[in-house]
Order: sequence, then structure tokens, then C-alpha cells
Amino acid sequence: LIRGRLIRDGLVWLAIAAALIWTLAPFAWAISASFKTGTDVYNNEWIPFAQFEPTLRNWKRLLELPVLKQAMITSTVISMSVATVCALIAAPAAYGIARTSWSANWQRGFLAAFLLNRIMPPVTFITPFMLLGAFFKVKDTIPGVIIVDAVFMLPMAVIIAYSAYAAVPGELVESAHLDGASAFRAFLQSATPLTAPALVAAWILSFAFTWNEWLYADFMTFNKVETMSVALITVVGGGSGANVPQAVARTLAMMAVPMIAAIACQRYIVTGLSMGAVKG
Repeated sequence: LIRGRLIRDGLVWLAIAAALIWTLAPFAWAISASFKTGTDVYNNEWIPFAQFEPTLRNWKRLLELPVLKQAMITSTVISMSVATVCALIAAPAAYGIARTSWSANWQRGFLAAFLLNRIMPPVTFITPFMLLGAFFKVKDTIPGVIIVDAVFMLPMAVIIAYSAYAAVPGELVESAHLDGASAFRAFLQSATPLTAPALVAAWILSFAFTWNEWLYADFMTFNKVETMSVALITVVGGGSGANVPQAVARTLAMMAVPMIAAIACQRYIVTGLSMGAVKG
């Protein structure tokens, strides 16, 4: 019995180690490559000072590019604005779907409508968004990109928030109404504090997906507004091919912001995404 348990535990840890290696090996290679020169990156050498001489040239050039500095600021403003708008709209929308006395079929229909907008290919919305942006004169502006990205990210935020609001005990909301609270006050003071982790998770995921979004950011902008995802493509490469170390350094710089945000709010993400998963 003990031997079987040891074998089972060993296999579990072996699977965990394999998953970690599979996941972290590309990051380890990228970090190593960012400190190499253009020729060293093709030698498959991993240990600095022992197998290759590390250099900070790629990171210095990254900080010297004004276009990337401005793109970093633009992406931060757009991503934070989209995440905030999605969280503010998703909360009352999800609460309304979860608490209004509709049948289960109506609730599933509303959620399916939100989900349909999310699962459809983003390229199908490019032409309508471009025409609407030109009509309302928000094309190639930060507000225009925020509106488009918010429309695309909102369904995900609503679905995450819905699971949390559906798990709130109905007796809690009813007691708030009995105490004289209005519907908005019951939503704001009774239900929303219990669903805060889910709203934080929706905020973080909306922020991360907006930060990495390229399609709408590229087609809705020209030369006045440029996000990190668009700027990385414009500054990487040249007539003789891509400079891999510089490209990796810029990619890691772009990944740093959402990764730091996700690690800092990991507790809320895990709790928020699991709310409503188990009921009864």
C-alpha cells in the first residue's frame, strides 16, 4: 500500500515537473536570448558568463525608442480604461440577469447572446467598427480604441460576473429589500461586496486581453495612436531579417505588465473564477 502511494505521488510530481518545464522553458529561453547578441542567439547556449557573454544592449535600445515609451503609456491607458468600463457595466448587467425573475431559458438566452459576440471571429467586426469610427470621428483616437475593445471584452466580463451574482443567496437580497433598500442599493451594498473577487478577476482578464489585443488596435489606428502590440511589429525586423534578441526583449517588456498584475491579483482571480462553480 505504501509503495503504491509512493509511486502514485511520484507520478503526480513527475507530471507537475513536466508541465512546469513545458510552460517555463520558452520563458527561460526568451530571458536568456534577450541578453545575447544576434549571433549568440543561434548557438543554443543557456548559461551566461559560462557559455556566452551577456549584454544589456537589447534592453538599452528598448528604453531608447520613443515610440515604445509612448506605446507603453497608450496601452496602459487603453487597457485600464477598457477593464474599468467592462467591470462597471458587467456588474449591473450580470446582477440583472441573475436576479430578475426570468426563466432559466431566458437567462441562458441572454448569456448565449453575450457569448456569441465573444466567440465570433473578431475579423467579422472590423468593417462595421471602422465605418462607425469614421462616422463618429473617433477613428485613430484613444477613445475609439477603448470603445471597440470594451465591446469585444464585455461579454467575458459579464459571464464571469454572472456566475458570482448567481451564487449570492437570494435571502440576502430579499432581506435588504425588507430593510427598505432600493434595488440599486441592494445590488451595490449587499450583493456586490460578495462578488468583489469575481469583478477583480473580470477586470484583470479584460486588462490582459486588451493589452495583448492587436487586430482592432491595428485597424482602428493609423499614426496618431499606437499600442504596444502594434508598435512591436513596426520596430522589429528590417531588410536583413528580424533581430531576435531585440524582438525578445521587447516582447518580454510587453508581457511584464499583465504578468505582474496577474501575479499581484492571483488570489482574486482564482477565487473569482471559481465562484458559483459549486452550489448546494
